[in-house]
Amino acid sequence: LFYCFGCHAGGDAIAFVMRYDGLDFHEATRKLAQEFGLPFEAETTAERTQRKTLEAIGNINDYALAFFEHSLWSKEGKAARDYLAARGIPEEFAQQWHLGFGETDAALERYLHAKKISASQATKAGLLSDGGRSLFSRQALPLNGNLPLIAPSERQSAATGLPLRGAIGAPNDSD
Repeated sequence: LFYCFGCHAGGDAIAFVMRYDGLDFHEATRKLAQEFGLPFEAETTAERTQRKTLEAIGNINDYALAFFEHSLWSKEGKAARDYLAARGIPEEFAQQWHLGFGETDAALERYLHAKKISASQATKAGLLSDGGRSLFSRQALPLNGNLPLIAPSERQSAATGLPLRGAIGAPNDSD
């Protein structure tokens, strides 16, 4: 096991190799197996395809996270920031937990298109509906696959959203 007192990262040997060498889980386990002379089964074509698909979805989600975070702190995100402040959510918390804002339906699609990500790829990643509309055109809260919120040092694997009541054309119903 390891623990870094500077960045508070920790984990087992595989996690260390993943972070230190910038490898995914499969590559890190293969490297450790080779270093210690342990047999390691070759990755099948289906496994490689699945791993590459998941990597691509992870990369698309990284772009979406950057978009949502930037949008929250941009001029267009003022109503969302006001909403968070009214709910008692401090800016430091919003930044630490990667809260974001989805702007309009077309904004995310335009951003992803500029990053050379097609609508079908964004749909596979769960960011756009089959009609090409953003699923997060209000406020977004990134989620990690294992935690209720994304940990500051973890990679985003999903996002969820909530409509801003009384802001940006959202319905004005009570809590």
